[in-house]
Formats: sequence, C-alpha cells, structure tokens
Amino acid sequence: MKLQIIFLLLFSFIYISKCQNIVSPTNYTLSYLESIDMRKMKCTSDKDCPQYSKCNNSICKFGDFLCPEPTDGYLMSLNIDPLCVYVDATKYDLDKEEVKKGTSKDIKPILKTCGFVYKIHCTTEKCNKNSDCLSGMCLNHICMNGDNLNYQIYRCSLDGDQNYSMKCKKVNGMRCGNDSECYSNTCTSGDGNNKKYIIPKYCSKTSYTSTVFKNVLIGFGILIGMIIVFLLIYCITMYFKNR
Repeated sequence: MKLQIIFLLLFSFIYISKCQNIVSPTNYTLSYLESIDMRKMKCTSDKDCPQYSKCNNSICKFGDFLCPEPTDGYLMSLNIDPLCVYVDATKYDLDKEEVKKGTSKDIKPILKTCGFVYKIHCTTEKCNKNSDCLSGMCLNHICMNGDNLNYQIYRCSLDGDQNYSMKCKKVNGMRCGNDSECYSNTCTSGDGNNKKYIIPKYCSKTSYTSTVFKNVLIGFGILIGMIIVFLLIYCITMYFKNR
C-alpha cells in the first residue's frame, strides 16, 4: 500500500512538473526582446547568458516568448501584466499552436487564441474560465479574442534570417491591419468577398478565403467524379442492354 502511494505521488509530481514547465514567467518585456542584439552577448557557456537563453557558437541565443502588450482599448482599467512568458519549444509547437507528443495537453494558461470571427472555424484546448486563457477570455469553452481586449499578444522568437535578433509579431487570433503585423504573415478577414461591411481582420495560420476556395475545389472535384462514374455505369448498362 505504501509503495502504491509513493508511486502515485511520484507520478503526480512528474505530471504537474511537466505541465507547468511549458510556460514560465519572466522579467522581460516586449520592448526589451525587440531591442536585443545577440552579437553583443558573448559567452563561453550557458552560465554567461541571460535567463532563457543558451550559449551557441559563443553567442547567447534566446528562446521563444509570448508577450501581452497593452493598447488603448476601452478596458484599460483591467490589470494587464506586460511581462512576457517563456514557452518551452521542446514541449509546445508555436507554429502549429499545439502541445507536442508526450506532453500533457492540460496546460494553463491556454496559449492559443481564436479571433472572434473564427469561432466557428477555430478551436482551442477546453477552458472553463477567463483565467484559463492567455487572452483572458473564455467563451463557450474556447479561448477567444473578443475584440474588446486592451492588449495584443506578440510572439517573439529567434529571427531565422538574421540569427542575432528576435522577430516579434502578433500571434494568431489578434486583430491586425496587414500581413506584416502577424508572425504568420497572414492577416485575413475571413470574408474577402464582402465589400458592404467592414469586417475585422485577424492574424491566422492560413487565409480563410483560400481555405474556402480549396474546399470548393474539392467539392467540385467530387461532383465531377460522381458524374463520370454515373456516365460509366450508364454506358455499360446500355451496352449490355443492346447486345
């Protein structure tokens, strides 16, 4: 019985530790990460580098961060923590916005955010209250950007082109004006054909309009295939009928 209790406690400790280590608080701000010039951060080992960075080829290279940035929204009375959180990229895929295999999906806060227009086409891990979400809004068990946020969430990661600076852009689900504002480089309204109304645009992994077009092409292909099969069956039936 004692061994079972010990095993249960050990398992629980490992599970909780693994879950909590995906996201860690930092003292970094968005402006600090945007200003980093890693060429000035020389090192011989990881001990020479700032927190959440590692020594790589004698230069301190930083990891991945998510940063809330206050804006001039009408909810500025809310207490928004402007400090960034570190995301362990070995356990969470920021590009796919999902936990990697072998890691518990029960993480809080939930990092993924759905734009309000995309609530039909976008889902996140299940939330029960606003504090479960990094966005601060849980609606129908989905972490949302309800267009009334008084802050935007930015992703800061090592810029693959320069290798010495951080690329800091808005994450998916954030309001945007053009592609250059988004880390995914895609800012879409979800309805590119509607000219009558001004529809909010959000950063997204893929363009919703291109996804719809792709689905239309797939549906059209299926329809053509069914017609061809019907014609073949008809021709074969008529052939044997006239013999």
